[in-house]
Amino acid sequence: MRIAAVVLSYRMPEMTDALVARFKEVIKYPCDLFVIDNGSPKDEAAKSTTHRCDPNRRLTGGFNFGIRCVLEREASNTLGRGAGGAPFQQYDAIWFICNDIRFVGATDVLAACAARLEADPTIGVIHPSLSRGPDIWNWPHMYGTGRAGTHEAWFVDIVCPIYTRRAMEALDWQFDPDLLYGWGVD
Repeated sequence: MRIAAVVLSYRMPEMTDALVARFKEVIKYPCDLFVIDNGSPKDEAAKSTTHRCDPNRRLTGGFNFGIRCVLEREASNTLGRGAGGAPFQQYDAIWFICNDIRFVGATDVLAACAARLEADPTIGVIHPSLSRGPDIWNWPHMYGTGRAGTHEAWFVDIVCPIYTRRAMEALDWQFDPDLLYGWGVD
């Protein structure tokens, strides 16, 4: 499964660079990382930035810019070679990551989610389990259930969902641009 990971950053370069460093430390599942600076002043862009959009397009517009970067990479056929030397033709999923998430522990959550997507091609969107705790605010229905596998949720938060190619095609490869702050994207 070929996955593109899109990290969205705005005016928090230290946080973004720390997230990218931790991402590279914990996530071993092969993926292509796109770090999008969403219109920060140039002196406030993360060192890990790979693409820059200007002006700031808010959350939804920034992720839509990231989607275009992913599709451009596909079209340029710069994905390298797959099994048997054949070029990769497309991504199977896009992981959308806000720069203020944290990877807790050493679990490669991308590998776990990718395995579930490979096992069940009917899944359109999957999200890693969220942590619980007194200093952590999350949607309770998204907490891990304590058992292996996945569970259905009435929506998944936009902070780090993985959308399959089929789900992105259903969305016509963009989130509704009128939902500037991400609320409603779910």
